[in-house]
Amino acid sequence: MNMNEIYGIVKIDKRGLCKRYFEFKNASKKIDPQLIAGFFYAMKNFTSNFFGEELEQFETDNYKIIFKPDKNNFTVYIVDKKFNDEILNSEIPCNYDYCINDLPKIN
Repeated sequence: MNMNEIYGIVKIDKRGLCKRYFEFKNASKKIDPQLIAGFFYAMKNFTSNFFGEELEQFETDNYKIIFKPDKNNFTVYIVDKKFNDEILNSEIPCNYDYCINDLPKIN
């Protein structure tokens, strides 16, 4: 996986709180991680409640935002628009999730 294609990772719990956050590139211009997590949580809930569907990803001109759920949390990957997100469905996420758990905790 080319880390140059990943700009940030946000791990969000089921209440919408940011548990872990890391930027590989300064994509957010130092916005509070809890604000970023709250925004993604609100988008995910809006899509679920309004459309009855789970938000899996959305794209801007330059970025792709990918939502990956697990038991009690979900992880948001902020990646380059050309990023091949199939890699997140391969065996690598098991090892990659281990790396996510090593990211700085947000208190």
